[in-house]
Amino acid sequence: MTGSLGANTKEQLQGIADAVAVAIGGQSQCITGVALLCEVAKHFGYDLRPRAVSMAGASKVTGASVVTGSIAQKFLREHGGAAEVFDCVGAPPDGSEFERAGHLVAMLEWPTMLIDPTFQQFMAAGLPNATPVVEIAPGEGEILLEDDRFQAVYLFDDENRGWQADFEKVRAVSREVGLDIANHLKAGNAPHTHDVRL
Repeated sequence: MTGSLGANTKEQLQGIADAVAVAIGGQSQCITGVALLCEVAKHFGYDLRPRAVSMAGASKVTGASVVTGSIAQKFLREHGGAAEVFDCVGAPPDGSEFERAGHLVAMLEWPTMLIDPTFQQFMAAGLPNATPVVEIAPGEGEILLEDDRFQAVYLFDDENRGWQADFEKVRAVSREVGLDIANHLKAGNAPHTHDVRL
């Protein structure tokens, strides 16, 4: 599949995700980040969908771990993760259903890709300064990302509810800045050179 600028899908989505990551600036604002990503991507012909996940990550350099949500906490304990978690980030412990997942990513249906525009929020735990855009097999329940510096697993929580109305509100107010970022990229500018900051 080729996007509207002629770049292959993964390369184009990587540029879009990198531009959104710059706007988010490493904040733990996954709903805002995914809403903005969906808005920018639509201007390139991509229909991205939000998906609730719980994420457990560990730095192979520092040994620190980070989790979002109770699903990832349980996963980490069951799989011999670090006894001490550096940080539990994501949805606040407010008793909501979203607290179970704690994180939101975007998905492209075909080819199936997971995109995390707010991964930089985990840098304090030693995870890399990255914006994952990963092609995955359809129907997978968990996705492992790994290199010599870190390991992270995304655990899908498709039954998670309660965040959708907030997502749609944020997406509606993201339309103007989404168009600004899309126009910046369509003009041939690098993803990190726009001036949108949220």
